[in-house]
Amino acid sequence: RRTIPLPKTTMADLKEHETDQKLHILKTKGYRRHNFVFAAVNGEPLSRRNIIIRHFKPTLISAELPVIRLYDLRHTCATLLLAAGVNPKIVSERLGHSSINLTLDTYSHVLPDMQKSAADKLEEMLFDNPHTISTIEKYHSENSKTANPRGMRLLWYTIGGSNPGQPD
Repeated sequence: RRTIPLPKTTMADLKEHETDQKLHILKTKGYRRHNFVFAAVNGEPLSRRNIIIRHFKPTLISAELPVIRLYDLRHTCATLLLAAGVNPKIVSERLGHSSINLTLDTYSHVLPDMQKSAADKLEEMLFDNPHTISTIEKYHSENSKTANPRGMRLLWYTIGGSNPGQPD
């Protein structure tokens, strides 16, 4: 078992469901309490088949979404989190993966976009920030006979293992 934080909206929906469920239990004769978050009308476990046929697929269709497997929501969640820049270790923990390697191997299709994002963030932090540019120029002018910020950028990319303008 693992505990993961849920979005505030989801928590509010779950609390509302809990209230509705308590009222239903009071009104239903013979309700069997098993302390499920989601239960059949009599308190018994939900049937996976019924969930998919009665609820999941109709919801997808009414929202004009492609019909997917229920399990695909797990992959969608992981992909969205990684694409949003969430640390892969956090995504791995939420999925319950025993190793971050499993997460990275499974969702490697998201990583090229993350590499571009990382390069953009470096560009912004290092070269679009007036303070950083003046620091680089100051350092270079104090430690070299000629100030050459472009040379510093090339040096940075070389240290970082990338060659600007060249494919990896």
